[in-house]
Amino acid sequence: MMKKEKKSKKPAEKKNSKKKSGKKKEILKTAEVKPSKTKAPAARIDLQAALSEIAAQYQMIESLPRFYGGDIPLYLSETSALRVIGTTPGLNLTAIATALNVSKSAVSKSTSKLLEKGLVTKERSLREVIFNLTDDGQALYSRMKADEDHLFEGVDSLIGHLNSADKKVISNFLTGLTGELKKIINKLKEPLEDIDEK
Repeated sequence: MMKKEKKSKKPAEKKNSKKKSGKKKEILKTAEVKPSKTKAPAARIDLQAALSEIAAQYQMIESLPRFYGGDIPLYLSETSALRVIGTTPGLNLTAIATALNVSKSAVSKSTSKLLEKGLVTKERSLREVIFNLTDDGQALYSRMKADEDHLFEGVDSLIGHLNSADKKVISNFLTGLTGELKKIINKLKEPLEDIDEK
């Protein structure tokens, strides 16, 4: 007499449970750039894999600190704020946030770190607080462009070998691809809007 096979499958979990408010932010925060593992036409898989790898490498570059010839590590948010202050001295928190298209709280964190590292000064002018570079900050700011150019000289050389027609084709392709990816993002965001409204 044959034994009945035991069912190893667990009961299916409820997928359409009510989501709490703010779940959208959590979902977007945990989203990462990773190569796609889903099945798609071979040409698209190859191209997606290549583009995803490029995006992942740029993401890694942005996450690593820069030293700009010194011994002070600076992260992307700090270098961005330093660059804005160096370009236009005497800006307040709101102006820096507007220039970087980020929140004032994000700029506050960045400028606090720059203050701790002795690269910027914070002083009251009339009714607002403004930021300027210290001597060390100015010296570092002056090295930033040269160091960035040196860091990306291989990329610049690779692009420099393309003729103008190829550059135009690639540029148009990437612009079109960006537009299509934005459409996909908007479609994926639609259900998230409903989650927050509940």
